[in-house]
Amino acid sequence: MTQVHSLQLEDMHSEITLTNANMRESGNGHLRRREVSCTFRPILRLMKLTGEFYGDVTIEGNLEASWSVFSRLYCGLVLLGQWFIVVQAVTSLFFEGLAQMSTFFFLLIFSIWYLQSAVVNTICFFILPKGQKRQSRLGKFIGSLLETTCNGGVNACNMYKVYSLLALVCLFVVFNTVCLTLLDLYRSSSIGRFRPWNGLFTYRLIHLIFGGFDAFAWALPFTLFYVSCKLLVGLFENLETKITTGSPDLLRIESLRKEHNKLCETVALADKVFSPLMLATVGLDVPLICINFYQLIKSPASSKEDITFVATILYWCITVTAKIVFIMISGVRVNEKVRYYSVFC
Repeated sequence: MTQVHSLQLEDMHSEITLTNANMRESGNGHLRRREVSCTFRPILRLMKLTGEFYGDVTIEGNLEASWSVFSRLYCGLVLLGQWFIVVQAVTSLFFEGLAQMSTFFFLLIFSIWYLQSAVVNTICFFILPKGQKRQSRLGKFIGSLLETTCNGGVNACNMYKVYSLLALVCLFVVFNTVCLTLLDLYRSSSIGRFRPWNGLFTYRLIHLIFGGFDAFAWALPFTLFYVSCKLLVGLFENLETKITTGSPDLLRIESLRKEHNKLCETVALADKVFSPLMLATVGLDVPLICINFYQLIKSPASSKEDITFVATILYWCITVTAKIVFIMISGVRVNEKVRYYSVFC
């Protein structure tokens, strides 16, 4: 009788231990999901404010229908404004750009920049929103990322870095807007001052307003790309810890192989989200670098005007090159992790 009672107590103790472990794991999973959600939320909020995202920013919640309609209208208005200043720049290029080489390059640079920003924002408009009725590519990627995070853990991206990047983007936008305003007021070199717009105040104001939105579209989506890459690298580093610590058990190897395959599926979903953005960016930033570099070599720096021109071109060269390097390094790190662990799994 005593032995039976003792066995019953042992069974109860093991059940309680298992239940506590499951509850603890479930709690840790929810905590990790919340950390990932908090990492994405400030970026998506700023993208929503600047007309690049109209979906749900809470990641795990649903956006109310009334707010969704208002957000779509706002994003659609921003997108129309961005395409309008593309038309402004291209039209001015054909009207006045062919008369003088310096004017041609000036208008060509702005045409490429505005075109890239409008294309990026158009891509964001169709592939990023996480709505109620159907999941977008971003929704599928984040859902897979949260599921993987809940099951395996992640080295979350440092929130200080996220906010620092967002502050840097805002600083870039403010600086760009100030430069466009100074060009318009003191150099009379605004796109709205060329034919056929003829310096009408309405066209100049539209150009300045949506030029600011273009600056956000030029930089902000790639902050989302950077954070996604950091989280994916963190998941692979967590897998590395599991591989290096523990016995080479057959069941354990099979479990690690499944986890690696799941991570590769998450990376494939991320690729579907960010590949169109990378194509638009690299495809238009490379010509922008070539044109600016050509002007930097050919331009004399004798007068004050020439020095200002060279400084502007140098600024463009540095920012565009830094952006491409930033994107490439983030993508290469994820690719290295995928290829490295495929050898072991």
